[in-house]
Amino acid sequence: MDNSEAAYKVKESEELLKNLYANKRIRIACVIILIAAALLYYYQKAAAVADEDPTYQEVQVARGDITVELVSDGSADLEVTNLAFQVSGKLQEILVEPGQMVKAGEVLARLDGTDYENKLTRAQQDYQLSEISGQRQIEELKYQLDTLESEYNAMKQIADCYTEKELKAKQQDYENTKSAYEAQVTSYGISMASAATDIKTAQDELNNTVLISTQDAQVMAVNYSEGETVPENETCIVLLDDCNIKAVASVSEIDTASVYVGQKVEAVFDACEDQVFAGKVTFVDSVPVKDSSGLVSYDAWIELEGGREQIKTGMTCTITFITKRVDNVLYIPNKAVSMNEGQQAVQVKSEDGTISERVVATGFTDGTNVEVSEGLVEGEIVLTPVTGTKTTSTDRTQQNNGFMPGPGMGM
Repeated sequence: MDNSEAAYKVKESEELLKNLYANKRIRIACVIILIAAALLYYYQKAAAVADEDPTYQEVQVARGDITVELVSDGSADLEVTNLAFQVSGKLQEILVEPGQMVKAGEVLARLDGTDYENKLTRAQQDYQLSEISGQRQIEELKYQLDTLESEYNAMKQIADCYTEKELKAKQQDYENTKSAYEAQVTSYGISMASAATDIKTAQDELNNTVLISTQDAQVMAVNYSEGETVPENETCIVLLDDCNIKAVASVSEIDTASVYVGQKVEAVFDACEDQVFAGKVTFVDSVPVKDSSGLVSYDAWIELEGGREQIKTGMTCTITFITKRVDNVLYIPNKAVSMNEGQQAVQVKSEDGTISERVVATGFTDGTNVEVSEGLVEGEIVLTPVTGTKTTSTDRTQQNNGFMPGPGMGM
């Protein structure tokens, strides 16, 4: 093969390769176009199916409570009473222990009262001595006064026998003795009152060696042991008032209109999450509380039922204010209700699997479930759309005011 023939063969091979490469690119492009068209067709069909024939979830008509509520953080605020001896002394006897229930007037502890008993005895003796001494002085002055008065009156009857100077001297003696007598009577009264005060003080101090419960309560703490010296006015025993547990919750200023005295609440404490404590609002503070960011809130005070054994002062909790509640009603999800020619209706699935539309009357709603007052019975199955569902006018209305409109609407 000469050079010209070889060159021709090479050129022919190059042309063949170019044609093959071009055809391959065309085939790849065609495949890509076909795949894109298939995907577009699939998604369009899926969207149409979802819009025209949504997937439904079967939900049973249930009976229970529907609640609209406001939730806030809170904490326990237990009312305690600190009891202290009003005098100091050695603790002679402790009659209670933490956790014990006590009654008003019950003796809880005693100090050694020997010193105070002796003080009372001395005060009583001083009173008696003052009484005897004072009365004796008064009697002596009264005798002198009576004697001078008799002598003066006798001298006046025979005044000619006495000089004027003698009469005036006797009269002056009488006046001086009378003043002394009156002063002694006054002094005696003051002295006896002071002695009586000393007795009362000593008696009070002796009484204060006994610590008595001021109310029906539970003993929370005993701070001293028998034999220890208890200082005056130092808390010896702490009582938890025998009343319901109290809690305080912070309510934002925009929610204060939804909180009122007497309102029912439910509290769940972090320390005992498996228990719900019922209660009511007893007071809403009118003094605002402003945090570091400038947000304003108000404290709501709550009285809870039970929890004495579990709840301690300062424990945190979640307070649920019951804004509105209907009890023991039939209810279904809001989404199960649709509007058909101005009437509320639901899709009901019978036992044989057939589906039919039924007109219903609804009432109160919490935004998720709605009360059914007419048209359904407990245990029936309704269908709720879970895909391709659009918000209806019914949904929008209940979100605005907590009720769903329609025939038979009630609370």
